[in-house]
Amino acid sequence: MKELDQARYRVSQLEKGLSIVDGRGYNVLAGLAELVKHVPPGVPLKVRELTIDGTSIHLEGETTTFDAVEKIKQAFVADRDLSGRIHQRYPCRGCAEPSRVSPHLYGATAMMQMLKERWQHFSQRERIIVSAGGAMVAAALVFLLIIDPLMATIDKLDRQARRKAKDSQELALVAQEYVVKQARIATLEQRMPIPPAQFSLLAFMEEATTTAQIRDRIVGMQPQAPIVVQGYQETAVDLRLDGVSLPQILALLVAIDQAPYDVQVHHLQLKPKYDNPVNLDATLRIVTYAKV
Repeated sequence: MKELDQARYRVSQLEKGLSIVDGRGYNVLAGLAELVKHVPPGVPLKVRELTIDGTSIHLEGETTTFDAVEKIKQAFVADRDLSGRIHQRYPCRGCAEPSRVSPHLYGATAMMQMLKERWQHFSQRERIIVSAGGAMVAAALVFLLIIDPLMATIDKLDRQARRKAKDSQELALVAQEYVVKQARIATLEQRMPIPPAQFSLLAFMEEATTTAQIRDRIVGMQPQAPIVVQGYQETAVDLRLDGVSLPQILALLVAIDQAPYDVQVHHLQLKPKYDNPVNLDATLRIVTYAKV
């Protein structure tokens, strides 16, 4: 079904765009909240390194007993939604349909000619027998040449009707999925800067670090060359901080989340300082997008 294939292609194009600009999978604040929620209460845990990279979370730490390690492990394993993903496949349409081939009767004309020639020499009794046999042959020919092909055609049309009905149902589902994804894309693009509006990610990060009172803790802030992916221009800034507290990091993440345009944290790494674990060394990659 050509319409179904076209609809699937359009949905796949939207999915590619969403995989680039949809920041729901890169929400670091939500990731931290999910992490804290799954740590069992009363279990001591000393974090040595925490990395949130895209949709993955890497936690390296230490606790007091093997039993505590198992409790932490089971707390995360018990919630499959933490790392679960849903995939939709569409059934393959490339499979060939079985078909019936109507049988052909060979030699029918020759047989009828032979019967006519012998008919003149038959007795009355023989003619009755041959007539009955001819009626049976005629009935067989009608079945083989008319009824059986007609039944095969009806069966084929019935299969095609069922397949078309199934395709129509699937097309309706794909169309519904397309509408949902298109609406999500439109919502995301509303939060992107539109020319002639100008948005400097570097200037915004300088302002955000000032708001979080960690401007003096910056040891590196490096803008990356813009790249174009799936029709969107990606601009990134790598930020390194030295000796910041967890509340200051959270304040920075909140400031980023409240940006006037869509700004995402694609990478966050936290390492406690060896001499003073309350203070952290932090590395972040902040990304924003604009429609080309």
